[in-house]
Parts: sequence; structure tokens; C-alpha cells
Amino acid sequence: MSMPLVELSTLANLRVVLDGAVSATEWDIGVVYEDLDDGFNLVQTTAGSSQLWTSTAGVTKTTVAGPPTGNAKRRRIMGVTVTNRDTSKAVITIWHEASAVERWLLVKEVPAGATLYWLPNTGWQVSTT
Repeated sequence: MSMPLVELSTLANLRVVLDGAVSATEWDIGVVYEDLDDGFNLVQTTAGSSQLWTSTAGVTKTTVAGPPTGNAKRRRIMGVTVTNRDTSKAVITIWHEASAVERWLLVKEVPAGATLYWLPNTGWQVSTT
């Protein structure tokens, strides 16, 4: 089994924020996750529901993955992609927040047009191609 980036409980979120307002275009964010029940069994979901897509909101904190729902008790974040669609580089902060306690996972400058991603087998990487 692959290790998740973070595991969200019923009171937790994965959040992001940029260090400044974008010049032209907000960034695209994708998250791949697995929902588990109390026995750590995969909770079956409808097609496509194990992926979340959103965008940054400049200097406003954005929730990119919320807590599990339904019969699920844990949400394992198994992949994250963040694409800087803007014309300028910027710094993004990604963190896990549970019961108002923040645990920073990454603070990284990402060039314009580049994609920052996290996968279990590679960790954090930036691709400029």
C-alpha cells in the first residue's frame, strides 16, 4: 500500500494559499484521494468522486480537500497537482488543518506555467515541461 501525503479526519482539511494576488489567472489544483471506513476498508464511491478539482483564490485561503463524508471516517490524500496558469511565479503554501491547528506541508516557489505535484513514489516535484 502506498503512503498518503496526509490523512484527513472528520474535522480536517487540506488547504492552500498564494503569497500574493495573481497577475492574470488563478492556479488549477487537483487532488486524488481514498475514503476509508473505521476498519480501514476502502469505501466504494461513484465514478469520478475520488478526484477533486478547484482553483486558488490569490491570498485567500482555499480548501482543496475536505473531510470524508457518508460512511467514510478517513480521507487519504494520494496525489496533488497544482498548475501555475498565471504569467508570474509565486509562492504557494500547502497545509493540513485539523481543529484550527495548522501543520504546514510545503512552502514552494513555482514558476509561471509549471506544475507542482506530490505522488507517493516521488514526493514533491516541480515540472516545467
